[in-house]
Amino acid sequence: MEDKPTAEGDDEEIMNEVIRKARESIEGTSPSSKPLRKKPIKISKDDHAVRKMCERFNIRAEREEPDPIPDDFANDPEIKKYWSQRYRLFSKWNEGIKMDRESWFSVTPEQIAQHIAERCRCELIVDGFCGVGGNAIQFAFTCERVIAIDIDPVKIEMARHNAAIYGVADRIEFIVGDYFKIIPFLRPDVVFLSPPWGGPAYLDQKMFDLENMGGLDGVEIFDAAKKITDNIAYFVPRNTNSAQLAMLAGENEKVEIEQNMLNFKTKTITAYFGELIVEHNERCKQKVAKKKECKPKEEMLDTFDEPGKTKCEPEVVYVQPEPEVVVVQPEPEVQTVFRTWRVNADGTKELIEETTD
Repeated sequence: MEDKPTAEGDDEEIMNEVIRKARESIEGTSPSSKPLRKKPIKISKDDHAVRKMCERFNIRAEREEPDPIPDDFANDPEIKKYWSQRYRLFSKWNEGIKMDRESWFSVTPEQIAQHIAERCRCELIVDGFCGVGGNAIQFAFTCERVIAIDIDPVKIEMARHNAAIYGVADRIEFIVGDYFKIIPFLRPDVVFLSPPWGGPAYLDQKMFDLENMGGLDGVEIFDAAKKITDNIAYFVPRNTNSAQLAMLAGENEKVEIEQNMLNFKTKTITAYFGELIVEHNERCKQKVAKKKECKPKEEMLDTFDEPGKTKCEPEVVYVQPEPEVVVVQPEPEVQTVFRTWRVNADGTKELIEETTD
C-alpha cells in the first residue's frame, strides 16, 4: 500500500500537539480524556501511524479527501493504474507537479532516482533524455551542475516547472534539442541515459532489445555518450538483455548491473560503466568505514592503564587458540606365545606349558 503524505504543515502540527499533550499529562495539568484541539487535523486514508498517534493522545482527526484524478486521465485505464503511484514518482505531487501522458510510463520513481543520483555524484552531469525532470531534479541535489536535454519543448517546460517546486531550477540548464546533435559538444563528468522505452508495452516482451527502444537504437545512444566520457549510467527496463549491456562495455572492460527494487519487487535496471562501477572490495570497505566512524580526537577517555585512549579505538585482545585435541592410538604390542600340548590315548589334548616371549 502506498504511503500518502499528509496535508502541508500537518506533521509538524501533530508533533507539537503530541509533545504538548505528553508534557501536560506528565505535569498533571490536563486530563487525558479532554482533547486539546477544537479543530481536527486532516490526515489521508492510509496514514495509519499518524492516526494511531492521534488516538493515543486524544487528538481529533478527520480523513482528508484524496486529490481527484484530472479529467484528461479519468477515462484512461492505463493512467488510472499509475495514478495511485503518483507520490512514488514525485513526493511533492500535491504541490503542482506537471506530467504528460507519456511521462506516467517513463518517470523514474523518486526513491530510485535519489539512489542513482548518489551513485553519480560529480561536478557536471548530463541527463540525455530528461523528460519531465524526475532524475534531473535529484541530480541537482548531488551534483554541482546538471544539463537536461529533451527534444520535446513541452516536457522541458514541465521539467523546469517541477524543478522549481523542488527548489533546484537554478542548478539545472534545460536544453530543447536532439541528443545526438548536442552531446558531442559537451564535456561532462557523467552521462545519464534513460531513453523512452516505448510505453508499457515493453513489459510484454520476454527480452527487451536495446537496439529498439521506442524507435531509437539504444546502442547508438550509448556509443554517442562513450565518445565524451567512460562514466555512464544507463537506466533500462528490468527485462533488458544483460548480454547486450555487457557488450556495450567492450572487450576486457567491466559493467555493473544493478537491480532497482521497490517493495521487494524489481522495477528497473541501472547499468554503470567506467568509474561509476563500485567494486566488491570497495563496498566492503565502505561498510567497514561506517562501523568505524570515530568521534573527534578531543573527546578522550582516560583510563588507569591507558591514558588518552579514544572512545572509538578498538581494544586489542590477543586470543590464544584452543589446543587441538589429537587422540593418538598406541601401536599394538607384538607378543609370541609358546604352548606345549600332550595328546592322550583317547585323542584329547592337554596343555602342559605356556610361555611368552
